[in-house]
Amino acid sequence: MKMKFIQKEGHGALFLNEKKVEDKQPDYTGTITIEGKQRLISAWIKVSKSGARYISVSVSEPFQKKEEKKPQEVGVGDFKSPIETTQEVFDEGYGEPQDEPQDEPQDDEEVPF
Repeated sequence: MKMKFIQKEGHGALFLNEKKVEDKQPDYTGTITIEGKQRLISAWIKVSKSGARYISVSVSEPFQKKEEKKPQEVGVGDFKSPIETTQEVFDEGYGEPQDEPQDEPQDDEEVPF
């Protein structure tokens, strides 16, 4: 049985970012524990104007998954019969004759895909 690793307060770890594809992405990523909460830590290896190498570090809140929308509660009387729905469609003007399109259709050779 594996035990969950718990970082000590004020400690963290960085690992090489093997998924880096752009310069703006961090060279190293990891986590650090601050005030009992785990934070993300990112680091970039940089060179100053004078040529000195240094590491720039950023600490941020962990990413949160967007909350899933809960199904909306519906009452018994909230449903419409197919006849009511069909009548609404015709009342709103759907199904009436439409004007002919103004532009001529393109040849298949002119389609950009």
